[in-house]
Amino acid sequence: MDNIEELKKKIDDLAKDASFIVVSPDTLEKLKAGGFPVQSRFIPYKEYLDKLFEEKRKGADEIIKNFPPISENLANASVKSLYEEIRECYALGLFGAVITLSVIFLELGLKYGVYNEKEKHNQNSLWEDIEEMNFRATIKSLRKFGKISEPEKKELDKFNLEVRNPYIHYNLKKLVNGVFAEKMPTVDTKTAEVKILERVDIARHPYLWFSGKKFRDKKEVDNVLNFCIGWVNKVLG
Repeated sequence: MDNIEELKKKIDDLAKDASFIVVSPDTLEKLKAGGFPVQSRFIPYKEYLDKLFEEKRKGADEIIKNFPPISENLANASVKSLYEEIRECYALGLFGAVITLSVIFLELGLKYGVYNEKEKHNQNSLWEDIEEMNFRATIKSLRKFGKISEPEKKELDKFNLEVRNPYIHYNLKKLVNGVFAEKMPTVDTKTAEVKILERVDIARHPYLWFSGKKFRDKKEVDNVLNFCIGWVNKVLG
């Protein structure tokens, strides 16, 4: 590789204005084979934690104000404990974890809604029976008991398919479907030429999937939070 110094300068210049750099595994191996100085550095845990906490503290005061409240009438220790865990993740900006825990929170809350209804008819109802139900069966039971309307059932079924399933099963390609990078600088490792790509379809580039998911997480977290907490408040509050 004859243009190592020029290539390094171009990458360094782009890195100054970037929060991260993405490189495919194949390209990385070719760079190493060509003599490009790719280095790894061990960061002591204290240095890592100091930097992590400093970064997470920025803006935490502002974003926590957006966290939706739980109903004061909700008297369920398991649900409340999970709510607190979600809030901690939200304050730290761990939006992927917030969304995943929120859909679990929703399912747990809805299952307690079914359990409460079953207890009204049978004091010997077992929680274990409810715990074995899947999400769709839980929604169906709530409809059967009249806790939700038919349009509400359809709304929950849609959420299950479009949000819950992709996050719970970590379907990365499905999660980044429809996510585009409006402008993305790239460097041709052969010529060191910098190009600006526009409207890059993240779903077509596997090495961009995780970055695309983080973008979606940040964009969707408040909508998912309000949906899940709102429904638990409605069913249990």
